[in-house]
Amino acid sequence: MSTEVAPERDVLASRLAYLTVGVPTVGTVAAVVYAVFDGLWLSDVLLFVGMYLITALGVEAGLHRYFSHRSFDASGPVKMFLGVAGSMAAQGPIVFWVANHRLHHAFADTDRDRAEGNRRCGITALAPKSIRRPVMVSRTDVSH
Repeated sequence: MSTEVAPERDVLASRLAYLTVGVPTVGTVAAVVYAVFDGLWLSDVLLFVGMYLITALGVEAGLHRYFSHRSFDASGPVKMFLGVAGSMAAQGPIVFWVANHRLHHAFADTDRDRAEGNRRCGITALAPKSIRRPVMVSRTDVSH
């Protein structure tokens, strides 16, 4: 008989995660509707490409390499830019992204690797890390 207690759900964090995913989704739909009625301008395409590059840099260099792995040193303004740019990608709060990524490395190639499990279901790109059900582990399980 197990005496495990189900972890409490952080309602505020969950609502924030849905908000960080919902608002950009609504904005994307609104942009498509606007483009259908107003047409697509060169400035629209350039803004899209520019914002895509900024958010991609924020996720790859910021959330992944800097905040998760501390692969390089950065000045205050660079840290701020990488944090904001990564947050603009609607992947949830930085702390959740980093924690989930470190869990992924701690449990790579095991049943506890949540990223691998979601890949098998084909939903990794659709379910931001911050709104997936959290895994409760001890501090020793998530060391680098």
